[in-house]
Parts: sequence; C-alpha cells; structure tokens
Amino acid sequence: MQTADRYAQRPKPKPGETWLYITGQEFRILRLEQNTDTQKEYVVYSDARNPESMWHMPLDEFMATLGDGDDTKICYFQKVRD
Repeated sequence: MQTADRYAQRPKPKPGETWLYITGQEFRILRLEQNTDTQKEYVVYSDARNPESMWHMPLDEFMATLGDGDDTKICYFQKVRD
C-alpha cells in the first residue's frame, strides 16, 4: 500500500486544530509547509501545553497508522477539535 493511500480517507491537518498523539499528548497545528527541493509536505505543530516547543514531521508520517495488513488501524495522530 502506498503511503498516500494510507491516509487518503482522512483530511489533512489545518492550522489551529488540536490533534492527539497516540501517547495521549495534545498538539496544536501551526501550519503546513513544503520543502522547496523535494516538494514534500510537512506538518509544523506545537505542544498544546507549551506553545514554545515546536516540531515538524513529514505529512505522510504524521498521518500514518499502525496495523497495516490487518483490520486494525490505529492512528498515530487523531484530530480532537478545531
């Protein structure tokens, strides 16, 4: 299964949304960015409790799921509110 197919059914994160990581930590989406050389998309996000802490992750990794190959799909990140 191609990476893009794994999250085709889920909408991309948008700035201002809050997403829950698999460990229970909440993150606020700051923006989506694109690498000028590779055109790869990245999600830039911060800890909901500590906005000064910022990270970025490739969109395909951010939207990835556990359990490919069987009926169980667990998302690393899930949207919890706008």
